[in-house]
Amino acid sequence: MAKAFVGSNPTPRTTASPFSAWGVFKSRGGGGLQQHDKVYAKPSGIDFIGVPAMKIPENVKTAYMVALKYRRVSFGTCSKAGVPNTVPIGVGRFVDEETLAVVDNYLNKSRKNLEENPRAAVSFWVSEEKDGKVVTKEGYQMKGTTTIHESGPLFEQIKAETRAIRTDFPVRAIVLMKIQEIYDVKAGADAGKRIL
Repeated sequence: MAKAFVGSNPTPRTTASPFSAWGVFKSRGGGGLQQHDKVYAKPSGIDFIGVPAMKIPENVKTAYMVALKYRRVSFGTCSKAGVPNTVPIGVGRFVDEETLAVVDNYLNKSRKNLEENPRAAVSFWVSEEKDGKVVTKEGYQMKGTTTIHESGPLFEQIKAETRAIRTDFPVRAIVLMKIQEIYDVKAGADAGKRIL
């Protein structure tokens, strides 16, 4: 059994472990999450057991990392009341074939939204100059379900990686986003088309 915490003032409750449902949560040597890690669950009590996910294509992962380098990544959330929020992000990485880690350095409204509603979206694009104009070479939107982690081996590993980039980043938590949908956002006939 694992402890799941609800909201920003967590009250522990015993739940069936969400860790066996997602590969990233299985205990593995190399930084996988352990069953003692703190997880914020959706207020309704859903612990993300059985959340379907997909293998993220390598070209999408590569585009994300290039976009992240040039700060062309936007992270979108929405409160339980339907108030949206989007912020630029510059730190994070994929932790496995289905999961994106976003570092919570300054996610204030986004963090509050995620504690109320675990669904999120990440949009990113790679630009190039063509015929004297800047055009989008490729761009994607990924949607998924998130959990927030403030402790554990993977949190500590990503915290160390982030602090190696900038020592002043607070690294308050990591947001793990299990990818469930991917869309093309490049201008043209396929804009908005679901690709996975």
